[in-house]
Amino acid sequence: MIRPSRRFVLGWAAALATLAIFRHPRAAGQPEDLLACLGDRRAAARIGRAALAERPELGGDVGALRHALDRAVAAVGDTGPLRRRLGRMVRDDFSAGRIERVQGWMLSETETRLCVLAALSAT
Repeated sequence: MIRPSRRFVLGWAAALATLAIFRHPRAAGQPEDLLACLGDRRAAARIGRAALAERPELGGDVGALRHALDRAVAAVGDTGPLRRRLGRMVRDDFSAGRIERVQGWMLSETETRLCVLAALSAT
């Protein structure tokens, strides 16, 4: 029996997580926003609140968090849709081991920060 490597499993987990968190692109001509890429913004905010409860240092200034995420997206070097660039960031996080545990869930750094942004923006 062939046993998949840890990297293979994490890669697939990242791909599935990306599909679950990010929704389909918006209609042509509409600007994309980080939070508009979330499939279920309320669910993401719940995850963000859980992350903040475990790591309050992730919170703080909404504008600074949004700016940091915007800079990270720009650094991807891809000019495609925002949703695709965020998906790439998530996969890169998993590949590089930038994984955070939130209430037992394994999330990429990018996913965690997007969820925290959703939580902070909802208040």
